[in-house]
Order: sequence, then C-alpha cells, then structure tokens
Amino acid sequence: MTEAAETKPVTDWSFYVHTTYTGTLEDLGCNQSTFDSEHNTNSLVFLDFGGQQANGSGTLLTNGTSVSNGTVESLAEAFALGYYVCANTSTDLILAVGTNNSLYDVSYSGGQTWAHVVQAVQNGTDYRDVSIWGGNDLEPSYSYWSNASGWISGYAAVDPAFYLDYGSADKCSSTSSANGYCTNTWYQSDVYQAAWGAGPAQSAPEIYSLNDAAQWAEIAGYGRSIGSTMQFQGPLDEYDLATSTLTSSQAWSAFIGKLPSGTYMPYSLEVHNAS
Repeated sequence: MTEAAETKPVTDWSFYVHTTYTGTLEDLGCNQSTFDSEHNTNSLVFLDFGGQQANGSGTLLTNGTSVSNGTVESLAEAFALGYYVCANTSTDLILAVGTNNSLYDVSYSGGQTWAHVVQAVQNGTDYRDVSIWGGNDLEPSYSYWSNASGWISGYAAVDPAFYLDYGSADKCSSTSSANGYCTNTWYQSDVYQAAWGAGPAQSAPEIYSLNDAAQWAEIAGYGRSIGSTMQFQGPLDEYDLATSTLTSSQAWSAFIGKLPSGTYMPYSLEVHNAS
C-alpha cells in the first residue's frame, strides 16, 4: 500500500461509470497514470458499476443502462490498461471494481458473483503497477443488514482481494459509539463490520458533510471499544457532482479532525461521472 500520510494527499478521481465504451475508460486510466507520475504518488480509484441484477448476469449502471458482467470486466480492464500504458515512473494504482447495495442481488450469491468478476479482471490485468480490488457502495438506507451481510460473506468465501467500502453511515449517531441503531436494521457494529471488521473490508467512507465525518468517527470509536483500531484509506467527497457538499480539502480536514491524533490515511478520493 501507499505510504500513509497525515497531511492531505492529492485527490484521486473515482467514477460512476455511465458508458460502455472501453476507450473512455482507457483514457481515464491514462489520465490517472499521468497525474500520478506528475505528482510522484500512488492512487486508489473505484469504478462504480451500479447495482447487481437479480439473475447475476450483470449490473444496472446509475444512469439506468444495463450491462453484463463481461462488459464490467472489459471496462475495468481498459482503465487498468490505460494506467499501465501511460506509466512513465514507478507509481502504483489500486483499482476497486465496485457495485452497490441498492438493487436486487444483495445476497450471498451476489457477493460470490462479484468476487468472480473481480477475479476475471485480475486475470485480464497482469500489470506490475496495478492491483485489483472489489468494491461496494454499502449504504444502510438501501438494504437490510442481513442482505448486505450475506453479500459480504459470499464475497469473502471466494476472497479474491480486498473490497473497498465507499459507502455511508446513514442515520448512525454522530455523538456516541455505544453500538446505537442507525436505520433499516443496521447498527453501528454492522457499519463497522462492512467497512473494517469483515476480513476483506477496507474503507473510504462518504464524507459529504460535517455530520458524515462525525458519524464515521463514532464508528471508529465503536471499533476501539471492542479493541480494534479501524483504519481508513481516506475520505470520499462528491463535490464535482454536488457543489453544496464538502470539497476534498474540507472533507479531509473534517474527517481527520474527528479521528484520534496520529491517524494516517494514504488517499483522498472524489467521485465523478464517466460518460
């Protein structure tokens, strides 16, 4: 992994994928590689392909386009190829191939299906400077915890790589870490499990507001209460898509200011549309 930083690193662009054209993804991968070379830094990027279809055949992109798992794999592989081809210094990319828990296949079998998608991308991208993870925008408002937990267990049963939880802590407490109720059957312990407690879990939480930062700080506090030091890859902002939310710098300051002194996060992420 990238050497951790307590001061804000440069911000990497992640994407809601709204296209099926591999050339667009290859160009975006090249852009990230060029950016990393210019700043002499490594990067963490997720590509969000929307929710999984009930029959396990593919996803529904967040713009409403249905795509097959094979298309997801091709698009992710194109981004990785672009990064590799344009690399001219020794930098590394972690590319998280992401879904969300808003559609039909939030289940044990859905987690297994996504793990196999991640494996396929790994097999198609044997580049020394690109590591492939899974990803999931896990948000309590969009599914019961039992469904999300099933997905996590299914993914972990295949265990191809870490998965990045770039989701939210909807309606969790911003003042207490005593395993309070959040919403939709989720408790703070469940958000912790999805983001860190589960074996493959890593986290880059949505920090769109000051309250988000406080909520996630309390999730970390719950972890400390059970003897676990929760680590974060970095905050995620959406300022490019919603300018009423925190900027990358504001999200970083708000979040790290709520975490214990000495906390290190290696990345800063901002989500954009790829269309």
